[in-house]
Amino acid sequence: MRKAIIRVLACVIGVLVATLSAELVVRFARPYRVDQAGSELRLFQGDQERVRSLYTLDPEIRFRPRLGSRLYDENGFIRNEYSLERADDRERILFMGDSVTVRAKIIGALRELYGEESYEYWNGGVTAYNTAQEVAYFAKYTSVAKPDHVVLTFHLNDFLRTPISFVDSKGRMQAITPFKDLTKFDAWLFANSHLYRYYAGATRDFSLGAPRRDIQQSLLRLKELTAAEGARLSVIVMPYLEPVEEWHSFWTARYEAAMEIMRDVGVRHFTLLDSLELALEDGVDPGELPGDGAHPSAEVAAYFAEDLKEQGLFENR
Repeated sequence: MRKAIIRVLACVIGVLVATLSAELVVRFARPYRVDQAGSELRLFQGDQERVRSLYTLDPEIRFRPRLGSRLYDENGFIRNEYSLERADDRERILFMGDSVTVRAKIIGALRELYGEESYEYWNGGVTAYNTAQEVAYFAKYTSVAKPDHVVLTFHLNDFLRTPISFVDSKGRMQAITPFKDLTKFDAWLFANSHLYRYYAGATRDFSLGAPRRDIQQSLLRLKELTAAEGARLSVIVMPYLEPVEEWHSFWTARYEAAMEIMRDVGVRHFTLLDSLELALEDGVDPGELPGDGAHPSAEVAAYFAEDLKEQGLFENR
C-alpha cells in the first residue's frame, strides 16, 4: 500500500514538474498572448480610466455597463427622458441588442415613422453583447421597465461565444471571446497561463453547434421571461449589409442558422432582406461607415423601418 501511494505521488509530482516546465518554455520561449486564443474585444482597449468609467466586470454577464454613468442610467438603460412610473397610456417598447441597438439608427427611424404619441422607445442595448448576455442583462436589469413589447435585434455576430473577462497582470480590464466552448475554459488559467492559452488556441472550434445551442436556449429563456411579464416578444434578424449574392459563406451560414433557430424556438421574427435589396438598388450606402457591414446607416435604417412597419412590427398580433 505504501509503495502504491509513493508511486502515485511520484506520478503526480512528475506531471506537475512537466506541466510547470512546459509553462516556463511557452512563457519565455514563445509567449502566447490571450488574443491568440480568442478575439480581444476592442471595447476595453485604450485609456483604462475611461474604460472603467463606462464598464465593469460582472461574474454572471462577464461585463456590463457601469450604471449611473454618462451613458447609462441607474437601471441599466441608455439615458432617456422617460420615467419608470407610467405617466400615460403609451405603449412601452424595450429594444435589446448589441452595438446596432446602442447606436439606435433603426430605433430612431422607427420613432420618426411611428411618432411618440402612442409609444415609448427604451434602449437596453450593450455593445459587444451576444444573445446570452443580452437575455441575462434583461433578466437582471432592464426588465424593471415592465415593457409591453420587447424587440431584440439579432446580429449575426451573436454566434460569437460569451467572452471570458478578467483584469490582467497590468491591471487592464480584458474581455476575450474564446475560440472554444466557454464551458471548457477556466477563466483564471486563461488569464494567467500561457500554456493553457496555447492549448485553447490549438484546439479552437469554429463550428456553429455550441453557439447555436446557446442562442436557442437564451431565446427560450427570453420567451419565458417576457411571457411571465405579459409582454410581447419580437426579433429583428439583421442581415449582413451588402448584396446577398456577395455574402461570404461565413455570413450565409450564420443567417440561415439564425432563421432556423427563430423557427425552431417559435419566436415572432422579422427579416430585412427585401428592404436591404431595395436600398442598394436606390444607391444607398448601407453601412454607417464605408465598408461597414455590421452597423446600418441612418439612410438604410429608414428603409428598414418602413419594411418593419409594413410587416406589422408594432401591431399586437
